Amino acid sequence: AMLDARRELQFASPELRTSRPHVLASVRSDGLALMHAAPELRGDRSLVLEAVRQNGGALCFADTLLQADRDLVQEAVQRSGLALQFAAAPLRADRDMVADAVRRSGFCLALAG
Repeated sequence: AMLDARRELQFASPELRTSRPHVLASVRSDGLALMHAAPELRGDRSLVLEAVRQNGGALCFADTLLQADRDLVQEAVQRSGLALQFAAAPLRADRDMVADAVRRSGFCLALAG
């Protein structure tokens, strides 16, 4: 089902890729479907939050401003410590954020800094 949501959005028309309700339904099923969303939706905080709640790695496809959003990054790291690698540099260097990521994925310490 997850891969289906991602593929469906990948091959969707440009209109559907910019349709917030359509993209929201896709990222709730598979957070990584965010990669196929229109750029303006990748900057939609509440939509990106839904994506990272489903899969922390969706942070990779978020707008760079959201990759610097402490609360959103914290949510992603809580889902997957490896999401830390997609955070803005100041958050990758933040001791508390790194400690949380390491607790969740011990081998991700190399991603910090």
